[in-house]
Amino acid sequence: MNQEIITLLERLKTKSQTARPLAGGVFYLDDETVACPPRVYGDSRYPYCHDGLTLWAYASGYITMSESSFFVFPPASEGKEPFLAFFGGVKQAGTYQQVSITGVAKSRRNEGENRWTIFTPEAAYYIVEQNQVLFAARVFTSAKKDVDFTLYAWNRAPKKQEVYLSSFMDALMMHGTGESEETKWFKSCRLTSNGFTFEGVEDLSREIHLHNKMGIARRVSKQAQIVSTTSRAVFAGGSQTPIEFSEALAQGRFIKDKKITVFSDTAAAGDIVEAGLRSGESFSVDYRLSLLEDKRPEVASIRPGEFDEEIAQLTAADHQLYFGPNSLKMSFFDKEDGQDFSQLNSFIVSLLHQVDYGALAKNSSVSLLGVRDVAQMLEGALLFDASACRSKILEVLSFETEEGRFPRQYSLPKADEDPLSDNRNFIDQGQWMISLLHSYLAVSDDLSLFKEETGFYAIQGFNHLHKSAFRSNIYDHLKRALSYLLNNIDPATGCLKTLYGDWNDAVDGLGVSTDPKQPFGNGVSAMASFHLYKNLLEMADIAKAMNDPLMESQCHEASARLAKAVCEHLIVSQGKEKRILHGWGENQSFYVGSFHDVDGQDRVGAASNAYFVISGLLEQEPAMKPYILEAYARLDSTYGIKTFTPFFDKDAAKVGRIVNLPKGTAENGAVYLHAALFAIKSLFMMNAPMLAYQQLRKALPITHSFLTTSPFVMPNSYIENPDIDVNGESMNDWFTGSSNTLLKLGVHDLFGVQPQVGPILRIKPTSLFLSNDAYLEVTLKGKRIAYEYHNLGGLGREIALNGRPLPLSKDANGLLYAEIDLRAVYGNHISIVITD
Repeated sequence: MNQEIITLLERLKTKSQTARPLAGGVFYLDDETVACPPRVYGDSRYPYCHDGLTLWAYASGYITMSESSFFVFPPASEGKEPFLAFFGGVKQAGTYQQVSITGVAKSRRNEGENRWTIFTPEAAYYIVEQNQVLFAARVFTSAKKDVDFTLYAWNRAPKKQEVYLSSFMDALMMHGTGESEETKWFKSCRLTSNGFTFEGVEDLSREIHLHNKMGIARRVSKQAQIVSTTSRAVFAGGSQTPIEFSEALAQGRFIKDKKITVFSDTAAAGDIVEAGLRSGESFSVDYRLSLLEDKRPEVASIRPGEFDEEIAQLTAADHQLYFGPNSLKMSFFDKEDGQDFSQLNSFIVSLLHQVDYGALAKNSSVSLLGVRDVAQMLEGALLFDASACRSKILEVLSFETEEGRFPRQYSLPKADEDPLSDNRNFIDQGQWMISLLHSYLAVSDDLSLFKEETGFYAIQGFNHLHKSAFRSNIYDHLKRALSYLLNNIDPATGCLKTLYGDWNDAVDGLGVSTDPKQPFGNGVSAMASFHLYKNLLEMADIAKAMNDPLMESQCHEASARLAKAVCEHLIVSQGKEKRILHGWGENQSFYVGSFHDVDGQDRVGAASNAYFVISGLLEQEPAMKPYILEAYARLDSTYGIKTFTPFFDKDAAKVGRIVNLPKGTAENGAVYLHAALFAIKSLFMMNAPMLAYQQLRKALPITHSFLTTSPFVMPNSYIENPDIDVNGESMNDWFTGSSNTLLKLGVHDLFGVQPQVGPILRIKPTSLFLSNDAYLEVTLKGKRIAYEYHNLGGLGREIALNGRPLPLSKDANGLLYAEIDLRAVYGNHISIVITD
């Protein structure tokens, strides 16, 4: 680790003088490594995970660890005491000058200097200097599904110094994100010969009791004095004393020897490891945290150099996924106006990491997994990791009910208990699964997945699911999902009912029923209705591939009926103007996104307009194009296309809980980035690339001078309201949604690589490229496609396959495209060159 720290310090010194910083002073050390200095406002974070066990490392020093809904270390933020913290100490005049290595729980007297957090794909590094001693911590999740920490001290003073490394770990060990008065009753910590053991019990019912256990192994690199405690009160010096004011950290020892703590005191693992270091000498303490079970009854001891070997293995695996022969590679070069694309090219690699995490994790950036979130992220991850996505698809589909309904969110059970879930009936969950499976088939040609079997769950009240004994194949799962959607079409209008809500969660009042015997009325969602049209075309493609002509025919007939219905009812007119509605409430008693909404406002929304284009309905009603562009012009703002304008105030309460969000935040008149990117995609589809690029620049976090989230990660929103003093902040970086939409937009709309179900590959690039030269590599249908774009000075567009120009066609919006029958292409490597 000594060499790692030296190398990082050298790179920091060199790169900090030349790097173009992102918001918060963050900058790229290379395409995969970001350096983060301390920030006054906001934070950055990075996930480290294996098989769903995820450790979130924050630049501020907060660290959380969980698997699905089971939290080892729960979230803590914004000045709250951390559940996990590391300290260093340097002896000065009989007492120790302490420093927080990670940055949380800092003593005001000794805040350290030259503090940095560095995120690599394999590990997070925290570096700080105090009294000429450099302290560091490295944290990562290993391929063995352990979380490994190394604490490090390096004496850079010209004389010998007495130093210590200290760890504090207050593990929660339960399903849930917070403590209660009873938490400490059922949690224990016991000192072992080389570390600690945490145990916890959760009584889920009279029959089901979960026994959770974690072992912590310790290894010290040189002879040192170790003092330990299992009590938070002993570590802090009092049950009400914050750990940063610990007298033990000042004295280098604990006032009481406590080898086991349970019930009456908060159990926590605390170490102080003290050593004398000559000038230039260093030492380290390794910790391995392992969740234990019957097949893994104890934590393995740590060999010298073992963690370094694990880092090397993770580095090799990361390089194979993101830079190997089957990776997705996308780069832009040589803009004539001197624009530097290095930041964007590095950001694209960060984007791949973000999509990969969101697709394959066992919990979201908060707690439960959203069905729509996972489905959307998997659709992006298919482009570079289709084999890993396959098993995750089976997982999500197993949470469908036999009626074809999905919960909004789910968790993965540890044993046979009923998993936690959010069972609110948002109509669109199954829609994203149908789109995902269509994309999977188009990318992979893998029909075998549709013949595999998986089970179902039954809804149990508001927040639990119970496993069903019934199983069926994936194709049947999709048909059930489509049937559930079609059964919820409003018979009066032929449009899709919204039930609890759609993708725009905060607009949840449209499905309210005035009949106490009915949970939902006949309110309609335009976005979900448009998406259903897309689903029907997708299911027709899948049915054709599955040799099911009856299903194929039924889908085409239903899509024709739906297209007629939505164009008749969800497009409204006032004089010469036309408007695409967002939806309406029960019996069309009020509208959203109309000329006269429930609050009397003339309002437009982004999502319904975008999905009218994305679904393919613009081909049915091409006259709507200028009205969609007009809506986007109204929605435009400092940070891009807003969800709605004007916002919803309290007099629009029938619309839903959106009125409780302040103006200019989240969905209520802010730039909710997922919706903004839907709109940008639709702009590319409508052949309006200049407008698309203007909006894309506003959407990318690397273009912003101020952010409160990770500037190398797509956030979920940009908010703006001077009345409440917000201007550019974000709710969360979210690690879902907007990242996959941006990635797909780049591959499918900018480069125009559009695989179809069957042997056809369509190439329909944007009519105006972002740069003079661009490059893409992607694997589709088992073939490696190398794609180049070159601006040769207006010679006219040409699309060449392996050196031969292809015949071009033009769509209704004037976009030129070519279609390639892959059956006629020899070999597994394809070269596509586009020139203008």
